Amino acid sequence: MAPSVPERDVIEISDDEVEPARCASWKARQRMDANTTELQTLKASIKILKQDLQASREETKAGVLVQQKLEADVQRLKKGEEERNEILDDIIRFEMVRRRRMRS
Repeated sequence: MAPSVPERDVIEISDDEVEPARCASWKARQRMDANTTELQTLKASIKILKQDLQASREETKAGVLVQQKLEADVQRLKKGEEERNEILDDIIRFEMVRRRRMRS
């Protein structure tokens, strides 16, 4: 013999009460779907922003390297210009000495 199940009170709900509950449930589901979609959109935006940030960091590093190379080039040019000026000064002195000797 099967165990006896106690009788439960049956609560009757009218159609007037069911429809608003269905509507509220449907609206809640719609809001949840909209929130899920918005969350996915935000996650995608965050992913894109992270990629942009990484690219920007890499560009900044590359920019710093280019700037350092340019600064080194400028220093080499300045040193080369100084050496050129020293050579020109030597040539001018040599020419002045040569001209003095030719006059004497």
